[in-house]
Amino acid sequence: MSVLVGVDGRVREAKIETGSGLPAFDQAVLLAARAARFLPGMVDCKPVEQWTTMRFPGESAGTDVPPSYLNKREMERALVREYQPLLRVRRISGTTIVWVYVDEQGMVREAMVRRSSGHTAIDRAALRVARVARLSPAMKDGEPVAVWISFPVNFSVR
Repeated sequence: MSVLVGVDGRVREAKIETGSGLPAFDQAVLLAARAARFLPGMVDCKPVEQWTTMRFPGESAGTDVPPSYLNKREMERALVREYQPLLRVRRISGTTIVWVYVDEQGMVREAMVRRSSGHTAIDRAALRVARVARLSPAMKDGEPVAVWISFPVNFSVR
């Protein structure tokens, strides 16, 4: 996939060079690409628009057994650790939907914001929590397969 990254780091355009053969997956990939944020290209110390390649190495369609979380307690500790005190004091909360690429061993290899909470600090914290996840691999026909999954990461003041 090719994406045009604007001077603000947001994706302006996204094009799939070679489709997966699964239209629903291709649409999900396009949506995820548009939600991604990048550092803009720089020329003479000034941000510029530029095309770049974005790789989606797997797909989640067609698995027999989805991944399951193996370290829920560690993820709960990460939620507490990553919810910055300044955010708590100001009662800033939110839910970020993250999209993660889980490899054949159940390791999170990529994480991106699928739907923002509306707060950059919350979104960044959610990505750090997502990267802590350890999962059982997804299975297809009895074999482990890499997949993209999404899940909510919720930060709230109790």
